[in-house]
Amino acid sequence: MIALLLYVVASVSYALKCKDFIIGTNNGSVFNFENTLRCPTNTTWCMNLNVDLHLPQQSVDGSFGNCENNGFVGALVNLTKPYTDLSCKVVGCDNFTALNITRCCCNTDLCNIADRISVLLLLLILMTNIMLLF
Repeated sequence: MIALLLYVVASVSYALKCKDFIIGTNNGSVFNFENTLRCPTNTTWCMNLNVDLHLPQQSVDGSFGNCENNGFVGALVNLTKPYTDLSCKVVGCDNFTALNITRCCCNTDLCNIADRISVLLLLLILMTNIMLLF
């Protein structure tokens, strides 16, 4: 019984955590959502998609992140399967120019924080340096 309890606790504590965010439009509906979530067991990748995709059945524009194959990211991976394979295989980013998609994959907790946070940090540093000059 104790071994089972330890296994359950260890499984939960080692589940990958990813940022879940939807910032953009889907078929004209605007979304701006961000959350942190624990991925399902055996998930090995967090994924970001920067998309400007216009298919007959779907029009998507924005930045999206989640555990690979979950939520809106999973829906986009499935939607584009007839055209390309967006699944993660290595850490890093790839461009799928025919579909106007950039996909980034990573495999550590909260590694898929939206790029806009990096831009905001860079702007903060820049503004601080400018203020120090005056």
